[in-house]
Amino acid sequence: MAISERTRKIIWVESGGRCAICQRQVLTPGSETDDPSIFGEECHIIARGASGPRAGGLGDELIDHHSNLLLLCSEHHKQIDDQVATFTVKGAAKCGEAPRRLHQPPR
Repeated sequence: MAISERTRKIIWVESGGRCAICQRQVLTPGSETDDPSIFGEECHIIARGASGPRAGGLGDELIDHHSNLLLLCSEHHKQIDDQVATFTVKGAAKCGEAPRRLHQPPR
Protein backbone atom coordinates (compact mmCIF):
# COMPACT_ATOMS: atom_id res chain seq x y z
CA MET A 1 0.00 0.00 0.00
CA ALA A 2 1.21 3.55 -0.64
CA ILE A 3 0.54 6.84 1.11
CA SER A 4 -2.72 8.20 -0.29
CA GLU A 5 -3.08 11.72 -1.67
CA ARG A 6 -5.55 12.50 1.13
CA THR A 7 -3.08 11.35 3.78
CA ARG A 8 -0.32 13.45 2.19
CA LYS A 9 -2.56 16.52 2.37
CA ILE A 10 -3.34 15.83 6.04
CA ILE A 11 0.37 15.56 6.89
CA TRP A 12 1.26 18.78 5.06
CA VAL A 13 -1.61 20.74 6.63
CA GLU A 14 -1.00 19.38 10.14
CA SER A 15 2.67 20.34 9.90
CA GLY A 16 2.03 23.77 8.39
CA GLY A 17 4.43 22.85 5.56
CA ARG A 18 7.34 22.75 8.02
CA CYS A 19 9.82 20.11 9.08
CA ALA A 20 8.68 18.49 12.34
CA ILE A 21 12.22 18.75 13.74
CA CYS A 22 13.69 22.12 12.67
CA GLN A 23 10.40 23.87 11.76
CA ARG A 24 11.96 25.13 8.53
CA GLN A 25 9.49 25.63 5.69
CA VAL A 26 10.09 22.79 3.22
CA LEU A 27 9.54 24.87 0.10
CA THR A 28 12.05 27.18 -1.55
CA PRO A 29 10.85 30.34 -3.27
CA GLY A 30 10.26 30.20 -6.99
CA SER A 31 11.88 32.56 -9.44
CA GLU A 32 10.73 34.39 -12.55
CA THR A 33 11.50 31.29 -14.60
CA ASP A 34 11.17 28.38 -12.14
CA ASP A 35 8.53 27.06 -9.79
CA PRO A 36 9.29 26.67 -6.08
CA SER A 37 11.27 23.58 -5.10
CA ILE A 38 9.81 21.19 -2.53
CA PHE A 39 12.25 19.39 -0.24
CA GLY A 40 9.74 18.06 2.27
CA GLU A 41 9.47 14.30 2.63
CA GLU A 42 6.95 12.04 4.31
CA CYS A 43 8.73 9.89 6.88
CA HIS A 44 7.33 6.76 8.53
CA ILE A 45 7.64 6.64 12.30
CA ILE A 46 7.34 2.85 12.20
CA ALA A 47 8.90 1.59 8.97
CA ARG A 48 6.87 0.07 6.17
CA GLY A 49 9.38 -2.76 5.59
CA ALA A 50 10.63 -5.31 8.10
CA SER A 51 14.23 -4.20 7.59
CA GLY A 52 13.50 -0.46 7.78
CA PRO A 53 14.36 1.87 10.64
CA ARG A 54 12.04 1.45 13.64
CA ALA A 55 10.39 -1.58 11.97
CA GLY A 56 7.65 -3.76 13.36
CA GLY A 57 4.64 -3.71 15.59
CA LEU A 58 2.13 -1.94 13.36
CA GLY A 59 -0.50 -3.54 11.16
CA ASP A 60 -0.54 -2.97 7.40
CA GLU A 61 -3.72 -0.89 7.66
CA LEU A 62 -1.92 1.71 9.82
CA ILE A 63 1.54 1.83 8.21
CA ASP A 64 0.57 4.62 5.80
CA HIS A 65 -1.89 6.32 8.18
CA HIS A 66 -1.17 10.00 8.94
CA SER A 67 -0.62 9.14 12.61
CA ASN A 68 2.45 7.10 11.57
CA LEU A 69 3.95 9.79 9.34
CA LEU A 70 5.95 12.97 9.78
CA LEU A 71 6.77 15.75 7.37
CA LEU A 72 10.53 16.35 7.46
CA CYS A 73 13.10 18.26 5.46
CA SER A 74 15.38 15.97 3.47
CA GLU A 75 18.25 16.50 5.95
CA HIS A 76 16.20 15.41 8.97
CA HIS A 77 14.56 12.51 7.12
CA LYS A 78 18.05 11.12 6.47
CA GLN A 79 19.08 11.75 10.09
CA ILE A 80 16.00 10.18 11.67
CA ASP A 81 16.40 7.03 9.56
CA ASP A 82 20.17 6.76 10.17
CA GLN A 83 20.11 7.47 13.92
CA VAL A 84 17.52 4.98 15.16
CA ALA A 85 19.01 4.79 18.67
CA THR A 86 18.34 8.51 19.08
CA PHE A 87 15.09 8.59 17.08
CA THR A 88 13.23 5.63 18.55
CA VAL A 89 9.53 5.13 17.77
CA LYS A 90 8.66 7.17 20.85
CA GLY A 91 11.23 9.87 20.01
CA ALA A 92 10.16 10.11 16.37
CA ALA A 93 6.48 10.29 17.30
CA LYS A 94 7.25 13.08 19.78
CA CYS A 95 8.76 15.16 16.93
CA GLY A 96 5.36 15.32 15.28
CA GLU A 97 3.29 16.19 18.33
CA ALA A 98 3.99 19.93 18.59
CA PRO A 99 3.46 20.77 14.89
CA ARG A 100 0.19 18.81 14.84
CA ARG A 101 -1.13 20.62 17.92
CA LEU A 102 -0.08 24.00 16.54
CA HIS A 103 -1.80 23.53 13.18
CA GLN A 104 -4.99 21.74 14.23
CA PRO A 105 -8.16 23.31 12.87
CA PRO A 106 -10.45 25.01 15.40
CA ARG A 107 -13.32 22.93 16.72
